[in-house]
Amino acid sequence: AGGISEMSDKPKEVRHSTNALDAVDNTTKAVIKVMPKHTAGLGQLALLATYSNHLQYFAANPRQYPYFAPIVGTISFDLSNPYVAPDLTHNGGLIPHMFGRIAMTTVGRAAGSIAEEVPRQLREDPGIKKGTSKPQHHARAVDLHTRAAIKQDDHSVTPPPSLAPLLVYFGGTPPISGSKTFFFRKQGKTSFLGVIVTGVLLVMTTGGAWDNA
Repeated sequence: AGGISEMSDKPKEVRHSTNALDAVDNTTKAVIKVMPKHTAGLGQLALLATYSNHLQYFAANPRQYPYFAPIVGTISFDLSNPYVAPDLTHNGGLIPHMFGRIAMTTVGRAAGSIAEEVPRQLREDPGIKKGTSKPQHHARAVDLHTRAAIKQDDHSVTPPPSLAPLLVYFGGTPPISGSKTFFFRKQGKTSFLGVIVTGVLLVMTTGGAWDNA
């Protein structure tokens, strides 16, 4: 609102009112955003604990769940294990950054379609600058942005969430025993933990910064 009032040469009184509204809006968002961020992190930790408990149960009943029979002992991980650290930092830790890169690229390309449309209208209709004619209907800009967002979402955002588990499974550090079943014991849990740690930090820092931008 403040930027619109300034670009439209409104009186200072209007700018003063919009500044007050912007302050209330920014304060409200800053307070409200804290709750979903921490709730998401707590939910991820609860999901990780549930995953570990279920895995321990499956491993303790090899007759009912023969696929988990090779898993023995307590389901835990040790950072001194050379097979754990790479999955924690590389496989799991890089996934949130990959999603962030895809999301920002998608938003940037969608916004670029609007940046191309505005100069086109100004170039084809010089009367817009002079005030003798009006720009094309806003539906044109909304349509361009919607089409670009849907197109980028289909081609860039949709596949990675579906491929992330497969990426961790097949691209993880080879298990010590040579059996892919041990993926669930070490690589799966450490990769999930890496996603939680880096994801929560990105939400609290980079996510808030880009949202304000």
